[in-house]
Amino acid sequence: MQADREAPFSNLCRGVTRNKMNGISYAGAMRLFAGGIIIFILSGCAGMIPSFTKPEVTVSDLGIAEIKAFESKFIIDLRIINPNDFPLTVKGISCSLAVNEQKFGTGVSNIETEISAFETAVVSVTVYSSMVNFVKGLLKLSTQKNLTYEISGILRTLTKGVSVPISVPFEHAGTLDTKDLN
Repeated sequence: MQADREAPFSNLCRGVTRNKMNGISYAGAMRLFAGGIIIFILSGCAGMIPSFTKPEVTVSDLGIAEIKAFESKFIIDLRIINPNDFPLTVKGISCSLAVNEQKFGTGVSNIETEISAFETAVVSVTVYSSMVNFVKGLLKLSTQKNLTYEISGILRTLTKGVSVPISVPFEHAGTLDTKDLN
């Protein structure tokens, strides 16, 4: 009688661990279950994150802060436009500036700024340039009619529903007539 009680249990265990039950092994069933849970979690999280539109970053102003023997320091004001219907928190910016297609300088800013929905904010970035790059830029400026510039970098931002900063690449280019600089 005791053999009858043990037999169904041992058959059940044997069927799950060694044999295929209805064409699916235990390991296969567990993979399907885990995959279903992952899909459920990801689809649930995706529904909580609002649709994100990349902010636009443009140059608002440029000023010379300091000139030393080996290095120049500039302040670039960047206008960040938030086209989203929720606020963005800017955690930091890193950028590079090129003048007349030559690298001019690089800089960073860690100023935390909150930009309301459909609003703009100006963030100052300190850009450092070697004196060699600065002099090269001045020499080219005197011989050219137009000055071209390009700023590119990474904007680190937090958005509603996301607890980890998102890296948003940006680029902005323009041309200035050298007559307007005087």
